[in-house]
Formats: sequence, C-alpha cells, structure tokens
Amino acid sequence: MVRVIVIATGSALVFACAGKSKQIARTAADSTVACLRYGPETDAVRGHLERLVFAGRPNYEDTLHGDEPEPGFYLHVAPPICVAGGRDEELGEPHSGVDSVQLVLDSAGYSALRPYLGQSIALRGSLFPEHTGHHHAPVLMDVVKPVRIAP
Repeated sequence: MVRVIVIATGSALVFACAGKSKQIARTAADSTVACLRYGPETDAVRGHLERLVFAGRPNYEDTLHGDEPEPGFYLHVAPPICVAGGRDEELGEPHSGVDSVQLVLDSAGYSALRPYLGQSIALRGSLFPEHTGHHHAPVLMDVVKPVRIAP
C-alpha cells in the first residue's frame, strides 16, 4: 500500500550538522495534519537530497582524529514530518518534527540517486526509527524507488 500524506506547517526550517554531533539537528515539532507510519507499508517523502559524512568507529566523535567516516545520503525534509505506528515502531519511539531522513541504499541505489544530489526529489520506501549508532537521523527509509524529480 502506498500513501502520500500532506503536511501543513507555517514555520521556517533550520538544518544544521555540528562537527562532532552524532545526530542531525532536529527542529521542534510542527503542527501536522497526519503522521506517516513506520513499515512495512511504503510512503512517499519529498525533500532535498544531500550527502553527509558522520564519524563512525571506534569513538563516533571525529573523523579528523581517527574515527572512520560514515558517508550516506539524507533527505532534508521541509516541512518536517512526523512518523508513528506501524510494525517497525517496536524498534523505537514515534518522532515528530523530523527534518532529515537517512536513506538505506545498496550500491545500485547510491548510483541511481547520485545524479540528483542537491536537488529536490520524492522517494518511496519503508520508514523505520533509528536504533543503532550508525543511524544519524531519527527516521530512516529503505528506499524502494524514486517517485519524482522536481526542479
């Protein structure tokens, strides 16, 4: 089942990524019409596609001091979304005010999306909450396929 949810908000969004931060900064919860659901259902989410690098093993603090880089693709979502319910909610808490979604991709998925870095794109996939040190956004998406590339 595929659902597209319309989110209504009136506030501006600020996106930040601190040098030693383990998490992407989140905005305060915005008022929303409806929340998306965690998998196994798929949802369409639209945002600005970005490549970010976070510090990994062994200390998850700073790549300049020996931690492995953990590069990944992230969807910067505006307006922020909320996600709750669904089978995968058992992995973590519901989230509101989510302004960034970490994408779970294989090498073919990275290759397919790489030309769209820095652009607005809608992706369809199954959402699940963060639950390991390798998750750098509150919500992740197992990407099924791009829905639409927007100018």
